[in-house]
Amino acid sequence: APHPESPSDDEQCVQYMISAVTDSSEPTTQGAPLSYIRNRMNDIVTSELENTYCTPEEVSEKSEMIPCERIIFVRSFHHLVFDALNQLLTVLARYINDNQHHDVSQVLYEAQALVCFHIYKHYCLERGCRKRIPDTLFRGIIMPKLPEYEWVGLRGYKSEFNYLESVRKRAAYVNDLISGILNTAGEGPAPSSSSFELDEWHKRMWALEDAPDFGCALPHDSAHLSDPTSPGRRVSELYNNREYREYETEFGRHAHGHVGSSRS
Repeated sequence: APHPESPSDDEQCVQYMISAVTDSSEPTTQGAPLSYIRNRMNDIVTSELENTYCTPEEVSEKSEMIPCERIIFVRSFHHLVFDALNQLLTVLARYINDNQHHDVSQVLYEAQALVCFHIYKHYCLERGCRKRIPDTLFRGIIMPKLPEYEWVGLRGYKSEFNYLESVRKRAAYVNDLISGILNTAGEGPAPSSSSFELDEWHKRMWALEDAPDFGCALPHDSAHLSDPTSPGRRVSELYNNREYREYETEFGRHAHGHVGSSRS
């Protein structure tokens, strides 16, 4: 049995991700920081596929395409993944609140956005499945409820790739903006990991260009776990897709170089 104080899989994931930023010389932490969060989400999906006896193909289908005898299992899959991702998000939030390292904050907020993107997708897919199931079967079951997050800024994105890029661009913009404000009038360098910096980043990241369509409804059944242009892609492949990994590595170097040296 694991030691009571042993970190959970979610905690280990976040710790490895942080180490990839703060100590990249370690062989065990080489690679893109977000690969750890993607691997963890992949593990969650794989585990729940086994627990619900579902296949990657059927959980990627629109709800109306799923046979009646399978819809309950597919709904359960999305519910379980939703709950597990929520737990991962809770761990991320704790590390975000406790963190005092600027570059780590950037990565943690990117990881938060990535997890929330998939929380939202599973939330919508679960709702699509639930519409085909009698309400009487849900007595006593707590239905998925979205945690606190700026969901309105996420709804306009159907691709993880595009959403993560928008988050990074907004973070870089706000970092420049805050740096300019705090370094005017002879005030000197910005304080490390100041509360103003993090709070302002969070407020502004949703209020810049590329604003979402506020009139769009929840995608429900039309929401896929992968880019809708690739309907045949397996769910388990999404979180480790080479395109995303290569993108994260290249864009990540640019983002971290833009931020500058670590401040602790």
